[in-house]
Amino acid sequence: MNSLSNLSRKNLKVHKLKNILVIIAIMLSTCLISTICILSYSLQQMEIKQIVAQTGDLHVEYANVSEKQVEILKNNKKLTSVNEYIGLGFNNQYKPYSIEMCYIDESAGDTTDYFRLKEGKWPEKEQDIAMPKWMLEKMGVKPKIGEKVTLSYSQDMKAYSYEGKGDFVVCGILDDSELMRTELYKAMAIVSKDYIFKNVKPEQRFIQASAKVKGRNISDTAYEIGHNIGLGDKNISVNKMYINALGLSKDVLIPAGIAGVIVVLATVLVIYNIFYISIKERITQFGLLAALGTTKKQIRRVIFREGLILSFIGIPGGIILGHLLSLFIIPLIPLTVKLTLETSPYIVILSAFVSLVTVAISLRKPSKIASKVSPIEAIRYSSVELSGGKKERKAKGTTAIRRLAYLNLWRSKKRTIVTIISMSLTGILFIVFFSMFSSIKNKQDNHISSDFELTASWLTLRGRDDGSDPLNKETLSKVKKIKGIEKVDILKQKELFTSDIRILKKCNEVKRDDMPEFSEINCNFFGFEDSMLDELKRNLLQGEISKESLKNKDEVIMVNYNGENHTSGNPLKVGDKVVLENKSIKREFTIAAIVSYNTRWLGYTAGGPQFITHEASYSRILKDDRIGKLCIDINNDSYNSVKKSLESILKGNDNAIFFDRKEYKQKQDLEYKGMGLAVVSLISIIGLIGILNSINTMFTSIMTRKKEFGMMEAVGLSKTQLRKLLQIEGLYYCGISIIVSVVLGVLVSYILYLNMDFMRSSGYKIPFVPIILVSAAFICIQGIITYIGERFLRKESVIDRVRYNE
Repeated sequence: MNSLSNLSRKNLKVHKLKNILVIIAIMLSTCLISTICILSYSLQQMEIKQIVAQTGDLHVEYANVSEKQVEILKNNKKLTSVNEYIGLGFNNQYKPYSIEMCYIDESAGDTTDYFRLKEGKWPEKEQDIAMPKWMLEKMGVKPKIGEKVTLSYSQDMKAYSYEGKGDFVVCGILDDSELMRTELYKAMAIVSKDYIFKNVKPEQRFIQASAKVKGRNISDTAYEIGHNIGLGDKNISVNKMYINALGLSKDVLIPAGIAGVIVVLATVLVIYNIFYISIKERITQFGLLAALGTTKKQIRRVIFREGLILSFIGIPGGIILGHLLSLFIIPLIPLTVKLTLETSPYIVILSAFVSLVTVAISLRKPSKIASKVSPIEAIRYSSVELSGGKKERKAKGTTAIRRLAYLNLWRSKKRTIVTIISMSLTGILFIVFFSMFSSIKNKQDNHISSDFELTASWLTLRGRDDGSDPLNKETLSKVKKIKGIEKVDILKQKELFTSDIRILKKCNEVKRDDMPEFSEINCNFFGFEDSMLDELKRNLLQGEISKESLKNKDEVIMVNYNGENHTSGNPLKVGDKVVLENKSIKREFTIAAIVSYNTRWLGYTAGGPQFITHEASYSRILKDDRIGKLCIDINNDSYNSVKKSLESILKGNDNAIFFDRKEYKQKQDLEYKGMGLAVVSLISIIGLIGILNSINTMFTSIMTRKKEFGMMEAVGLSKTQLRKLLQIEGLYYCGISIIVSVVLGVLVSYILYLNMDFMRSSGYKIPFVPIILVSAAFICIQGIITYIGERFLRKESVIDRVRYNE
């Protein structure tokens, strides 16, 4: 066994160049695998943190419970971290922000960012209050313990409503939550339970309990516990977002899995090709080993030992390189929430394991070939593979060189095919990525269809309309008078609680099992002008968009919805019914059409279904004629003057939000460039693996034919003709690789276009720019490899090459 180990080590010392190529391939492969794992894990952790910031890390909420039911829940052995929440009301005085006043257990501070106590203590005395620093400053109150605060509040729930006002003393400062301040436009104010019990009647108290559920069947257990204390399904809300985030979502898992398979495949091809060529060159050696009594199993061990030694060198370096690459890539990924590098020992173990398996797969075939070599085969072996059948060699001049180059290309079919596949993988990935990238960018651009937008702040209050009307007729008149404005579109929109919406199908109530659950989300109801309805027609999936019918009949357009997002899988069809019902409205609508996505972007969605009708119908039904948004288009030369005029109109108007498309697009372009650079970095490493394969194939082909080239030059082949011969061989390699890359790249990108809504909504275009870049890169790379190989060949004289014999 020691002699076999020594043989493996000596073989590695002799074939240094090939071993360096293998080590680099293993290192790059491990680097990519670890980078993919780190990015996937970092995205998962970011999603978990974001969801925890929004909903907390508890599994279930029980609404409309009594104090007695809360105590029962706290004593339930299947629940942990049971927190009690009692609502007091909302304050909308500091627009566009609102203040949610409530009592909650101190232990809840560990579940979400906006309940976390930064300074002071939790409210205990009747007049105590805890608030975030930024809201206190906005109120004109020093963010210090002991400061006095006066706050009014109101509750306007379906079951009851009341108003009140109280004087409080700041006992604690809560952490500033970026999510609450910049996205939800809301601050939390924690008061004592004594204050609520003294000032709110028992029948008006909204009490809720949140908890974690033990075991695996979280949803079923949560519902069972709720039913046992007398609650119905409508008062039981499972935190599906958090539960689902604990496992890798398909949006992360599928791309990561595909990328991992491609990396493994590319690496297998490279290592297989290198060892395959190496074994072909060492046929005589393996034949002699067989003659000396070495068994097939021992020869296979020699090959695997060589691969294992190279893996021990390449894998640690690849893992380190993967972490460094992740540090470079992560800041370039454009996300609304900052992505930080998250790693785990399991990532190191998984990366090392996958790399070892990859090497083992790569060596399986070459080791079998080596073990089957007999002494007689080793003596007869000539390294030239000839194919059977009729052979024709009549050609002259350049045609003869082209024919010879073509025949040389296929002397080893396996080697050539493997090289072409490994090169083509890079081209395919590049074309597919940029097709998807272009679709994402086009869709984002389609959402932002106006040069400027003015949005009423009450749209950002997420269902808590403060009654303001910042974009009234007076404001609209001023905007229309600004020189340089070509068009002003009016959008009306209201966010409704899901309790206001009922879904009917063919006039029959839909069973819970047949429909997506809407209990944890709100719905958006839009009123569009004629021109905006025309825009929707290009996104039509089902039905017909008739402006007259939408204006005069009770019809709506629905954005495709499947219960999780606005994509495929929507169980609702054209002709189904939607009932809008609250304390002042009851109206039944028919779904007249379904569109793939909403052309008018609000910067966020409520997460639930979106319904669109004519703006006149919207005003009549909802009895609300307020404008939610003004979409403004301008002349190309009027940007600065229009912007200045709009800012002047909005000066002092805190209830309107100004949006500048040009500034937004500049920011988006920078983010897309960063994203593109990050992905190109990953694809380039995969491409480098393919280049290694091409280098190995080309150089091996040249070295094994040194004697052949020397004899050809001895009988009259000029140096120019030899150069052409090698160049044409290189062009054959890159030409076939380009054809495979373009055909499969376009085919795969088109298949994705047909199956992915975000691509289909922006239309498919043949990715000419990526095709040109891939073609140019392949030609340049192959030209460089051929040039270096030719220069290396010319270092030896014709006589030395004729004498050469492996």
